[in-house]
Amino acid sequence: MSTLIIRDLDERLASQLKREAKKRDLSVNRFLHQLIESALRPTTATLPTGKYAHECLRPRNDSAKLAGGWTQSDEDEFLEATKSTRELDPEMWK
Repeated sequence: MSTLIIRDLDERLASQLKREAKKRDLSVNRFLHQLIESALRPTTATLPTGKYAHECLRPRNDSAKLAGGWTQSDEDEFLEATKSTRELDPEMWK
C-alpha cells in the first residue's frame, strides 16, 4: 500500500470532502479511496444513491447515474448470493 500526501489543499475543498464523507457515513480516507477509484476507473460504476463517491464533487457524463451501477463489493455480494444457481446437479444430466 502507498501513502499519499496532498499539500496545499484549499480549505473549502477540504471541508467539502469532510462533509461528503460524513454524509455517507465514511471516513475521509475511505471516501477518498472511493472517489479516486471512481475517477480513474469509471467502469467500476457506482450506485446513483448511497455511500458512494461518484455523487459528490465532479459531475459525470456516463449512464451509471441513470441506469445504476455496481461497486466491486456489490458484485462480490451478488456473485456469492447467486453461486448456487451456477452449480449443476450431475444426477440431472445422466
